[in-house]
Amino acid sequence: MSGGGQGSLIMGSDRDRQLAEEFHRALADGPECAPWGLTPDRVLELRIDREDLELWLLETLFNGASSYRRLSSGRKGYFTRTFNPIWMAIQEGWAAVDSEGRPGYYRAWTRNANFGVIWARDKQHAANAAELIFRHVADRTTTRYGLTRQESGRIYVSFLGGSTGDDEESALRKAAQDIEQIEQEVEVSLDRIKMYTKKVEELRARADAIRSAMLVLPPAATGDE
Repeated sequence: MSGGGQGSLIMGSDRDRQLAEEFHRALADGPECAPWGLTPDRVLELRIDREDLELWLLETLFNGASSYRRLSSGRKGYFTRTFNPIWMAIQEGWAAVDSEGRPGYYRAWTRNANFGVIWARDKQHAANAAELIFRHVADRTTTRYGLTRQESGRIYVSFLGGSTGDDEESALRKAAQDIEQIEQEVEVSLDRIKMYTKKVEELRARADAIRSAMLVLPPAATGDE
């Protein structure tokens, strides 16, 4: 997940201030009020990660301790009991975002091939679009052994703006990488075609030579001893 939990959440950026407000609300209201304001859209908006919550708890409850590892065993237990309910709500928010999707770029692939990225308003829309755009090539995907799949390969999609944290530039870069990989595979395949074409010509020439040798008649018997 792409967060940005560097620096203080108390005197930092506007994002840090909003994070502090959400965490303070969760701490004040208690676990029974989960998920507090940490809805999937809010988690996505702030791009909350584990470090954000750890840093805020250390600053707020543990006098700005530099890390969890520096806490005593007793304080570690208190930290964990406080951390877990809030982090669970954040994880559930990310899970919902990844499952449902949001407007943005989605990666499409089958078990044997990547199909770049598409833009869609949610994950179901992305799945429908991927079926429409890629089905004709997904059905003809070849395996590493050169065997053509006869059955329809399932097309998967994943929201790049979710917990993976890929922005538009990153998504388009992935698509360019997929195209580059395909072009490299084309070049390799063309080289193999040339190699096998030459092999076929050699085998046919050998077979023709054997046939020619079989046409040569043995010397006529003269009866001489």
